[in-house]
Amino acid sequence: MLKSREVKIQSSTSSENEFLDTLRIQKQVVIDSVQSGLMARSRENEFSPRTAPGYHAWSAIVKDLRFQLKTLNWGVPKYENGLDLIVSPLLNINIVVSSGDKDTGLKNTSPRLNNEKGKGFKSTVDLNYDLFDEFESFNSAMAYDTNQTWILLYYINEDCSEAHFEISLPISLENGQVTGWKKRFIFDPIIRSQPAFNKKDVEANFSEEIDLVITRKNG
Repeated sequence: MLKSREVKIQSSTSSENEFLDTLRIQKQVVIDSVQSGLMARSRENEFSPRTAPGYHAWSAIVKDLRFQLKTLNWGVPKYENGLDLIVSPLLNINIVVSSGDKDTGLKNTSPRLNNEKGKGFKSTVDLNYDLFDEFESFNSAMAYDTNQTWILLYYINEDCSEAHFEISLPISLENGQVTGWKKRFIFDPIIRSQPAFNKKDVEANFSEEIDLVITRKNG
């Protein structure tokens, strides 16, 4: 487990140039990917399995972001340590997609992941922690010389009328949960004019992770 440390959290809406200089990605690429997730979730209704809205939103975002970034020669899809990543070999940057809580995409907050992550996620984020022990301050050059993992964190409200999201750099992790952010690029929320189906007895947030238990028959 990582020891506690004070972390400076930068929490402000980024400019196009700042985001582009840091990650070399046009902001519209991220916006389009989250829009795909919002639309995928909005297509679910009362007959959908309980986990379907959250899973399909997450899957659509991952798929769209991977497709766009590969098309732009930014990076390639990769599955490692149980994580579905988008990896830029040139910049040594990883991006992982995860749902977040209601503080996601809001200024002056410290958002949390929607669910606790496992050992693979911890080992990946631990690399960020080690890097910032070595380098006292964040700068764009460091992003190109070291291996960093950023999180595309998103939150879709219950009636699918809004999506809040950000791409942020985690710096500390405890018990499978991010406890500190070094840098947050916050996007303007996506607002839908027509809210989707709203079912009160369905939780507002769904996990993108599904655990399956398979029992083999003997004989």
